[in-house]
Amino acid sequence: MRRWETTKLVKMFPLDALCGLSGLSPDSLARRDPNDIAQFLLAKFGKVSYATVRNSRQALTRLIAYMHARALDWEERFGTLAEIDLFAFLMEVHVEAIANGTASRPGFGAVWGVFSGIHYLSPHFNLPTEEVRSSLPHKGTQHGVESILEGSLPLPPAALQMVCDYAADPRTPPVMASWAHALAFTALSSLRQANAQRLCNYGILTFGGRDYLVSQHTDGKSRTNLPTVFLTPIQDLRDCRRWFDRGRTLLWDDGDFLWANADGNPLLSSSRLLRCPLPDGKIMEALRLVLRHACGMSPAMTSQYTKHSARKMLVSTAQAGGCPWEQCIELGHWKGTSLDNNCLLPTEIVRRKKALALMPMPARYAANARIVRVARIITNQVHRLGAYLRLPHSVNRNPQDWTTQWHLMPQYNRVTEGS
Repeated sequence: MRRWETTKLVKMFPLDALCGLSGLSPDSLARRDPNDIAQFLLAKFGKVSYATVRNSRQALTRLIAYMHARALDWEERFGTLAEIDLFAFLMEVHVEAIANGTASRPGFGAVWGVFSGIHYLSPHFNLPTEEVRSSLPHKGTQHGVESILEGSLPLPPAALQMVCDYAADPRTPPVMASWAHALAFTALSSLRQANAQRLCNYGILTFGGRDYLVSQHTDGKSRTNLPTVFLTPIQDLRDCRRWFDRGRTLLWDDGDFLWANADGNPLLSSSRLLRCPLPDGKIMEALRLVLRHACGMSPAMTSQYTKHSARKMLVSTAQAGGCPWEQCIELGHWKGTSLDNNCLLPTEIVRRKKALALMPMPARYAANARIVRVARIITNQVHRLGAYLRLPHSVNRNPQDWTTQWHLMPQYNRVTEGS
């Protein structure tokens, strides 16, 4: 197996790299017996395990794909890379791993697995692994409050409203409008992006003069979890539903996904949606593309938001407003690492459920009572966000300032919001 992995790794090297590894000029290499060259290279790489060679091949494949996607070239020759490019590649690996992490595999060590594969190749090439080692995130996982503070940022309230406006604008290309609708939908539903690809819509109900879509999703990363019922407010922070109506017209009635794949440049009106879900690996690119064009964010700014940013928004709003824990647990679909057992009282551990599962209320409660309770909690957060956007700070903010002033969030009022 090691010889097979070494062969696949060597196959990726161009002629000048093979000359450097063998110590021969191109003319001399052409006159040598291929079997002798192969045996020499296999012996040179034969001092390490099969897993190490495989990891190096996979890391190099990912690095080459990263460079090709960004039109980057090697410095002088194959295997010579600038320090800033290697650092940017490894940080993208880290951000993607965190965005796609789970409770059991949060993804904090993924960058070090790729780093070790690249580091194994550095003696044979000119890869500045030692120079970037100290700049990478430390190994180990984070738990509880530390995980929330250092994780992805919640989507800013102003950005959510601009995404809704962008989706509703008839001048927005259809693909971008559909992706903006998907981002707004997941933010208002507190969904993980993976769950946004496994939906079943039941219908629309009205509560307190506002409309809600009743849907159900299954956890895409676990076959044991029961399907979760959740509610999506159809009106945005300005009580407008055009973002929802246009987004639904772009998708299929019997489709079970929000992020649809596209044919052509999504920024052009000639592009069209395909009747198949967008691959998981491209959802992050689509999300950041929407933030760039809907909100005017820079690429560096959009990199601070991940697939969990939309999921964090409503629960962060409720916490900033001082809402009781019994209401916060209805938002966000949180599991183990977000608020671990060290942050909870023993009685709260028993009550802790996935967001909007509607199960914390006793079974004797009627189904409509449970749904109305969750709808009321969501409505309070939407009103809280709308009031925040009407504050002078939000109205007069710098267009490039996306810092949410959580301390200015309107506080919980038990009389008007209930317990």
